[in-house]
Amino acid sequence: MPEILSPSIFASLFIISLNKNKGKMKKLIYTVLAISTIIACSKDNDPKRTVTTTRTTPTPSYNVPTTYAFVDATGNSTVDFSGQYQRLDMADELLSYAKTGYNLGTFINATTLKNMYANSGYTWIDANGLGMTGSSKQLKNKTAGGDVGVQNLFESYMDSLEALSNLNYTNSSQTYGQGGVWTNGTKSY
Repeated sequence: MPEILSPSIFASLFIISLNKNKGKMKKLIYTVLAISTIIACSKDNDPKRTVTTTRTTPTPSYNVPTTYAFVDATGNSTVDFSGQYQRLDMADELLSYAKTGYNLGTFINATTLKNMYANSGYTWIDANGLGMTGSSKQLKNKTAGGDVGVQNLFESYMDSLEALSNLNYTNSSQTYGQGGVWTNGTKSY
């Protein structure tokens, strides 16, 4: 980058020119101004510098346990899934019993379905040994947050399933509006 006249040199030149002819002084001032303008307005050939910053985000390190234990201050577990396991097995058994109605001549008992639903007076197969018979766990009080209207609707479906299974005839002609066991030769509905 070209050098610009320092203020002290410029002041010295100005004082010298004051002592001489005023006409010459004007020429000198105009010359100095012209030179200063040319020097100050010269094209900068330096390429623009781009500053690149690289941010590094530290990778956090975690110790992920292979097992979790949710315990209170005295070491007792605060999580118990046994009731959920029982309800899932109850739902499986209830559904398995309801599906037996797909077989022509097999009758479903609505009272049995309702006893399974409320876990009242029903002896469970309990294949997983979860102690479902006599347990306080049930499906009914967990249906729709305990909404009695929805529970009654479910129980009315159980009554309808019993009525349809007791028709004891096949609807092989697949007549719409006709209850019974429908079969397509491979599967019964």
